[in-house]
Amino acid sequence: GMNHFAAPVFTVPGNHDTPQKNYELEPDLKTPAAFFNEHYGLMAHNFSYGNARFIGLNNAWFPDGSNGVPNFSHQTDEAKDWLNQVGKGTFRIGYCHVMTPTPLKAFYDPLFKAGATLNFIMAGHCHWAGNTHSIRDYPNVKITHTAYPLRELHRKAAFNLYKVDLTTNKYTAVGDSIGAHDGLAVADDFTSVKLKLTYSKPNDGSNADNSATVVNKYNFAIDDARVRFVVPKGSEYYLRNATITQQFDGTDFHVIDATYDLEANSTFVVSVHPGVQPDLCPDDPDKMDPGLCGCGVPEGSCEIFAAEIALNTTNARMVLNTTRQLRATILPVNTTHKTVNWVSSKPSVASINSDGVITALSEGTTTITGSTYDNAKSATATITVLPSTNTYQAEDAEYLGAEPVTNQPGYNGAAFMDFMNTTNDYIKWNVYVPAEGSYTLTFRYALASNNRPLRLTINDVVKVASLAFPITGAWSNWGTFSTNQQLAEGPNSIMLTAIGSSGGNFDELTISGGGISGVKNLRHNNDGKTMQLYQNPFRSGNLRIDLSGFTNPINLRITNILGQLILNENRYYSGAIELNSLHLPEKSICFVSVEDDITRITHKLITH
Repeated sequence: GMNHFAAPVFTVPGNHDTPQKNYELEPDLKTPAAFFNEHYGLMAHNFSYGNARFIGLNNAWFPDGSNGVPNFSHQTDEAKDWLNQVGKGTFRIGYCHVMTPTPLKAFYDPLFKAGATLNFIMAGHCHWAGNTHSIRDYPNVKITHTAYPLRELHRKAAFNLYKVDLTTNKYTAVGDSIGAHDGLAVADDFTSVKLKLTYSKPNDGSNADNSATVVNKYNFAIDDARVRFVVPKGSEYYLRNATITQQFDGTDFHVIDATYDLEANSTFVVSVHPGVQPDLCPDDPDKMDPGLCGCGVPEGSCEIFAAEIALNTTNARMVLNTTRQLRATILPVNTTHKTVNWVSSKPSVASINSDGVITALSEGTTTITGSTYDNAKSATATITVLPSTNTYQAEDAEYLGAEPVTNQPGYNGAAFMDFMNTTNDYIKWNVYVPAEGSYTLTFRYALASNNRPLRLTINDVVKVASLAFPITGAWSNWGTFSTNQQLAEGPNSIMLTAIGSSGGNFDELTISGGGISGVKNLRHNNDGKTMQLYQNPFRSGNLRIDLSGFTNPINLRITNILGQLILNENRYYSGAIELNSLHLPEKSICFVSVEDDITRITHKLITH
């Protein structure tokens, strides 16, 4: 149902709306619709909106007769009376909850006799809306356009969106007109929608200033999107980022309706403020509307102030020594100053540069604040730095379009990532390796059916244009797939992108190997400098490092494959270094690095 029905929308009632399906809760079959509107959603009644007429039927609330047909004759009577009193209107939408064709026929036949030709029919809980029966097959439903069931069982369609033009009396489906669940951001999760409106404060007439944030996860723009603010009476108001279409005083509150253009895959903020909008360019003779800058200002002198700033994440987990890009969106889009000031509350845990790149330096938690150039608006993100690891959880990665979900068993960590769209969705892991070399990337994933290749990009370079992942047999069967790729010393980015079909479910990425051989100079030519290790493979005891050509002082560093420091010291040398009683992890790979001001040489050290 739909609690506190108070807008020009409606719900088709389902037979599970009644608590515990206790039909005796409401013995009066003619209970006024207001009761149902408040507690269960619009039930068994009809209403008008503009020139549209909505004609409803519900059979789930009423006891069945001996022949299995619900007793709903009073609904037909009320519908006919309503038609005679309210009028035909220009566009008629029938909505119903039916399990068989019988109640549909019994309900609609009298309406057709009363002249209630329907343009469009939507139905919920249609057990018979399968391959052989549908509302479109019912001959007595005289439709003027193709009608689509609201719920179609084979596609798990929970709802659909339709745009109705009351001037032409036609409708168009938004998205997949049959699929219907295109409106969900996460498959089968009816709380995760692609179009969402939230208010920063209760929009109930108690707040004179408020903001509405609209998140559009569709890949298409929505022109003339609407928003309504309910504010106290007795004041003038102005909006930012929207155009007022009407405003009026109601009985208790002032109502403001406005429109704005919503871009594809975007977040948009509209705000309402009491008073008269300040004229930000009073000396501009060519401005189109007082107080609205950015139009008709040939000299470009009109400064547009930031109304909101939002970050692409508010909570992120990073592994030690990795980097992550933090992005800020400043609204309105034509704000004069785009500069963002970045500050970390604990720079020893994670620092951030002027471009918004975070570097994880030590374990702990810090708060990153992004502010407008004048620090008038700000937003924060909590960054948690985790210990070094060679296994990276997918839910901790950067992502676009893909969403963290938990609807399949067997995943590791807090969730796994599900690709939502067929193109442009990506998961981007930020990893760390101690030295340049060839590494094995092992993805843990589940793929029930169909080959769904993804593009593999490393450090912004496409490595595999179409990487195929074998089917694992079910969405709860987790398998692994490995590929060998070259990684650079230090932070690396590894990204999987959808290229025409949504990818599988991805749980984690594991980095292993690192086949470095010989001398590898990471800065300039070696200039005759060399390093040799004895004993290698290393068993226990002493490690001898023979050097030549280095300039004092030098830095000596030994790390394990996870990037954790085993030894880090500055020293002078005279041709050789002896490390006594050295304790290294058994049956592993370590990396020994020596560097001076211009050269670094790294060797792989194998331990037994």
